Amino acid sequence: QFAPEEKRIAYAPSFGVSELPENRKTEYTPWVRGIPYLSVREEAGAKLLEEMGRNSQVVADPTLLLTAQEWSDFGRAPKRAPKANSYILCYFLGRKPRRYCRYVKNKAEEKHLVVVNLFDAMSPEYQDIGPREFVYLLQNAAMVCTDSFHASVFSIIFRKSFAVFQRVEGKHSMSSRIVSLLNTFGLAAETGDIVCCEPPKDGEKILEKERNKAFNFLSCALNEAVAHE
Repeated sequence: QFAPEEKRIAYAPSFGVSELPENRKTEYTPWVRGIPYLSVREEAGAKLLEEMGRNSQVVADPTLLLTAQEWSDFGRAPKRAPKANSYILCYFLGRKPRRYCRYVKNKAEEKHLVVVNLFDAMSPEYQDIGPREFVYLLQNAAMVCTDSFHASVFSIIFRKSFAVFQRVEGKHSMSSRIVSLLNTFGLAAETGDIVCCEPPKDGEKILEKERNKAFNFLSCALNEAVAHE
């Protein structure tokens, strides 16, 4: 509400969940009605907005708008960088049940890889990495294990084999964005709390299509917003 209504543009926000309590819908409804150019990054978010009386366009997350080469140029090796393709990169935002840990351990033994844990108090050697080192480690991993939406995005961008683990906080699944992402790239054939993914065959074509859709949305929204000046 800090901007005039005719200039409000929402590009690829996310609710992060597939359901909202009724009191939240009541609270959000007048706010979303005050955003004329409205998009979201997942199908579940579009359905929630429909329930509030708003149509929206599902567009790609901003990270997908840059190419693999552009992200590669941004990446930077950390001080303790393991040898490329010698490790499984683990990045978990939620808790790791024992079956998740067993899966990673078995994959590491099967593929003769070491395990690099990020965002893990038990691996202090990787506590000081920033966004550039994060991108580098993802690009150079042999495999990625994660419950993170953006780690999944970068796995697709860099054409990595990756396993997605369901993340639940309280009673709410935090996986709606990842499900939508996997559906977009035809990677959601499996079900369960661990989904194994290989690089999509038509990944570049799908990325190009999604980028074009995103740029068209932004171009139209910006042009119309400028027209109101």
